[in-house]
Amino acid sequence: MMRPTNSEVSFVIPEGKETRFLWSESWRMAWPVFVGQAVSTSMILISRMMVGAIGESTLAALGIGQMIFFAMVMGLTSVSVGMVALMARAVGAGDRPAASRIFGQGTLVGTIISVALAGIGILCSRPIFVAMHIAPEILDDAVTTMIILFAGLPFASASFFLGAGLRGAGDTRTPMILITITTVFNMAAQYILMFGKLGLPQMGIIGAGVAMGLAFMVAIALFVLLFAFRLSALPINFSGFKIDWGIIKKIIKIGGPTAVEWELIQLGLVAFVSIVNHYGTEAGAAYIIGLTILNFAQLPAIGYNAAATTMVGMCLGAKRMDLAEKSVRINLLAAVILMSIISLLLIAFARPVIQTLFPNSSELTVEYARLYLLAVAVCQPLMALSFVQAGALRGAGYSISPMIAQSSGMYVFRIGLAVVLWKVYQTPVFWLFLTQLPDFIYRSVFLSISFRGGKWKLHKV
Repeated sequence: MMRPTNSEVSFVIPEGKETRFLWSESWRMAWPVFVGQAVSTSMILISRMMVGAIGESTLAALGIGQMIFFAMVMGLTSVSVGMVALMARAVGAGDRPAASRIFGQGTLVGTIISVALAGIGILCSRPIFVAMHIAPEILDDAVTTMIILFAGLPFASASFFLGAGLRGAGDTRTPMILITITTVFNMAAQYILMFGKLGLPQMGIIGAGVAMGLAFMVAIALFVLLFAFRLSALPINFSGFKIDWGIIKKIIKIGGPTAVEWELIQLGLVAFVSIVNHYGTEAGAAYIIGLTILNFAQLPAIGYNAAATTMVGMCLGAKRMDLAEKSVRINLLAAVILMSIISLLLIAFARPVIQTLFPNSSELTVEYARLYLLAVAVCQPLMALSFVQAGALRGAGYSISPMIAQSSGMYVFRIGLAVVLWKVYQTPVFWLFLTQLPDFIYRSVFLSISFRGGKWKLHKV
């Protein structure tokens, strides 16, 4: 971790060098998000590789369990988008004390809500797995793993909010460093617990859940040290642990639609895998493998999404609407170029990548996963367009438009078409994978219309 510099806590735009400055800021904010997300995705990948050595049905169970858990986490922490947008405006306006108060309020309320959601998740773990048609022989272990994960939800939520707050202040490097440390711990703990190393009993899939829960606690401990020793780019002010409803209402006004959107997207992914599971264990396992690799493939879009959110908020806070729009175009161009390159790599190397990462997969599973990644490759540039434009609109506090675009795209064009293809036409599973294409075409067009309309630049937060 590095001591904060002035460039990390302010947004001073040099006259006459605006374009160069925006390109520099875009990369400065985006690359640590790439790396942090890559590290987090590596954790999921390595975890699934280790579980895949146990069996494909166990891999499918863990994949579904993680999807359900992160659906709840992302639905909750998406409220942090409101916190980030407000913080970015305050930093752009030069009001660091206001940014610090917003930071504290968002983290406090998010953590309180997560405690209630953890209880709900624990109670619903078994019914969820039963509904998802998990193999009976691994049902009990899968349920136990989910209960452990939900017990760690408050720690996970708090760490997500703290990391998001630092990114809202323009510091994306510190969260990256903490994620890396936590992930190394998580991977070591999973290996030791799953396979019974260092004299400990072999815990299998349950060991993966225990390791993740411990990693969430380690993350919180690191954040506590960060703020205790004043190493963060922006201090956090909890206002005496009293809730400021004025700030909370503003956060929810922006983050609420995003929470609904992300929750619907995550639940939509779970519903989609439930449909795919009707094509057999191999298809279900292939979809989980494909999603794991997709998490790497979409890293540029995620990084520039985060950069666009923060940069738009800061530019609007600094009353530079012209630069807010220019920053979006810069992030869009960079994301589309990188995502297009990854698209070509997926087309060329899908099969060897799958076989290298998941060597125990059957030939049919590998082929299904390859077909899924070909569908992903076609959609990569469209993902860049939709991700970055959605992030930019959220940074302006204009979060209703992304919610409508992303949610309706998922449920009408992806799940809706998938149900028709499966139930009515009994098509091969590849055609279900290809429903991503009309989904992302729709999202990109919808968000482009919203962005070009320009109302987001005048939106009050």
